[in-house]
Amino acid sequence: MEKKIIKIIAIAFSLVILLIVLTTCFSATERYYEDVAYEANNLPRGINEISELDGNKRYYKIRSYGGKIISLSSHDYDGTLRVIDFEERNAAKVEFEYDQDGYLVKAVKYGTDLKVVKTVTYRPNKKKK
Repeated sequence: MEKKIIKIIAIAFSLVILLIVLTTCFSATERYYEDVAYEANNLPRGINEISELDGNKRYYKIRSYGGKIISLSSHDYDGTLRVIDFEERNAAKVEFEYDQDGYLVKAVKYGTDLKVVKTVTYRPNKKKK
């Protein structure tokens, strides 16, 4: 009887750990930053993460999923979209798309009204095997 109880507890514990791992790995995360820098591969990198929004700062929001950045947006003090300082054509939000191999293939830029203002396509630098 005790072995059955221990076995049930071990299975329940394993399922909880598995659930935690799956939700951590396969859920989108949002982080807020005071500033953003673009890397050479055209993906943004947040600078000075903001742990808690207090409504007194402008900020950048970066959403990522599975270790890949899926969107960047700039926000005013109250959370409304504002134009990204270094973007052309008054883009306020940029969404990134990847191919099945994880290479960046497209960046879609939106204005403050969430209408598409520009689409940039990339050719992935796939290494020959």
